Amino acid sequence: MSEVLNNLILITSSIPIDLILFGLFTGMASGFFGIGGGTILVPTLLFVGYQIKDAIGIAVVLMFFSSIYGSFLNYKSGLIEFKRVVLPVGLGGVIGAFGSRFFVEAVSNKTLEILFFSILIYAIYRVISGGKNIQVGHHREINKYLLFVIGLLIGFFAISVGVGGSIILVPILAGFFGYPIKRAIATGLAFVMFSSTSGVISYAIADKINYLEAISVAIPALFGVRFGIWLGTLTSEKSHKTLLLIFYSLIASYLGYRIFFGVAQHV
Repeated sequence: MSEVLNNLILITSSIPIDLILFGLFTGMASGFFGIGGGTILVPTLLFVGYQIKDAIGIAVVLMFFSSIYGSFLNYKSGLIEFKRVVLPVGLGGVIGAFGSRFFVEAVSNKTLEILFFSILIYAIYRVISGGKNIQVGHHREINKYLLFVIGLLIGFFAISVGVGGSIILVPILAGFFGYPIKRAIATGLAFVMFSSTSGVISYAIADKINYLEAISVAIPALFGVRFGIWLGTLTSEKSHKTLLLIFYSLIASYLGYRIFFGVAQHV
């Protein structure tokens, strides 16, 4: 028994404290903005020296944990239409995410970063151009087959760059279909539950996950998720939209600087 305890202490003492803090902060943002967490975690890990493919492997594990727990909390609050919306888009996301690892293996780190940057720019555009639709209280009906195709495309491209897809799905639901922002955010996080599950399986098969570091980030994130969702309930629709836009813009600014102003890239 003492040997097991000593081994456990040795393992936990080797966990960098910054990973725990990253997990707490990322989880809070995940709950508040309805993201899986990769949108924050991947650029953060890049900033402290990780290569993007290693960062993606850690991010998919965090997204798996945070999205399941966050979706459970949102479902209890009545913000998720599971059968009519989440299930068809989520199934598409599973299939798309599973195929993403083949894309990741075939392209360079710089290509992935440019793709990530492009996704963020699109998300910002949709939040801005969605305009009045984002404030609409009644959304249009969405064909389930269209939802499946949307999920398929988002799952493939989003998991390829280490995000769960909510950063694309939320603007689509709010901007194109008139979802209220809080319901769109909850649906986006539920979508991540599907895409990240497939992503974890895919990356595990490819042996591209550092499990100790991934779990070190993912477990603290659960505490952050609960706090972030609580903060979201206290925030108005208008303020939530504004903060979402600021959040997207900050991440895009960092990646744009990294790509276009000489930060070293590695294949």
